[in-house]
Amino acid sequence: MMTYSTYKAKSIKQKELSDLVQLNDHGRKIVNYSAKSHIPINTNNFWLVITGVVKLIAKSPNGGDIVVGIVGKNQTIGAQQINQTTTSAVAMTDTELLYVSMAEIENCRDLALVIIESLSTNCRQSQELSYLLGLHRVKERVQAFLQFLAHECGELCSDGQKLNIKITHQEIANTLSTTRVTISNTISILKDEGWLLVNPKRLFIISSTKESDVLRLEFDDKYRGGLQSLKTF
Repeated sequence: MMTYSTYKAKSIKQKELSDLVQLNDHGRKIVNYSAKSHIPINTNNFWLVITGVVKLIAKSPNGGDIVVGIVGKNQTIGAQQINQTTTSAVAMTDTELLYVSMAEIENCRDLALVIIESLSTNCRQSQELSYLLGLHRVKERVQAFLQFLAHECGELCSDGQKLNIKITHQEIANTLSTTRVTISNTISILKDEGWLLVNPKRLFIISSTKESDVLRLEFDDKYRGGLQSLKTF
């Protein structure tokens, strides 16, 4: 389901995409998508994420949804980023999106540069997801995937790293090329070991007390999180 509201121009600050879009005096409509809504993509525009998280999903051979990318605040979604015949965009949370036309991008150098950076983020995510799929043990794949999600759309809390999205065992299984039962059993093991916690809102938390046991993604700050290697600590 989607609703509309008006977005007013803001001053340029830290080259955030929402600050770089040039708006007229009458403001501009934001499109509000509720969680689980499918977001239409066309070749004439980008969507700018103002709030919320969107997942890019592709269909597996058995018809399941595979998560191939995560798009958060100040990132973009556009036909240039995905293969529309095989990939779609779905809101993981209630999400506010701003329409940005190709003409605006062509006329605003700073906007074009930040969109290129957003496209680079998509490429980096694809590389990371491909890499973690190569891990032999399912437990390591689950740990690495949850850490990937925590890095992309999580936050620090008193117990560790909290994922601000809900993802089903079936979605994890589809993405990691295994079964829902295997994922459910693996998550139960991680919770028994204290590596994974679940808060009252049923959001995953990667425990900070088990840091020495974590299979962690090492990120290169220079490239905003580019995957360097996987190591066990």
